[in-house]
Amino acid sequence: MSHPWSVYEITDEQVEAGLTNLRKALNGNGWKITKDGKANSQVQDPEIYAENDAEQFALHVTGNKKSATGNAMILFKVVSKCFKAESAKSLDGEY
Repeated sequence: MSHPWSVYEITDEQVEAGLTNLRKALNGNGWKITKDGKANSQVQDPEIYAENDAEQFALHVTGNKKSATGNAMILFKVVSKCFKAESAKSLDGEY
């Protein structure tokens, strides 16, 4: 499962502060930062990749700075591990 969302109508300074706070929050909370650098794009916005093995989630965050084509925002994408049901019957009921 993949779930994207964003925080927008913010300033470039808020993008930087948000990513700095995220780095601090991820460390020590079961997350391992696997990449912390610049995106492989023309503008090379900052990005963070992190994984939480215990919870089986991965996170990709990009801090887009204000540009000629758009306003500043922080983009998030959380991805969960795929699970396979033992049978169609096992999908009945509460989760």
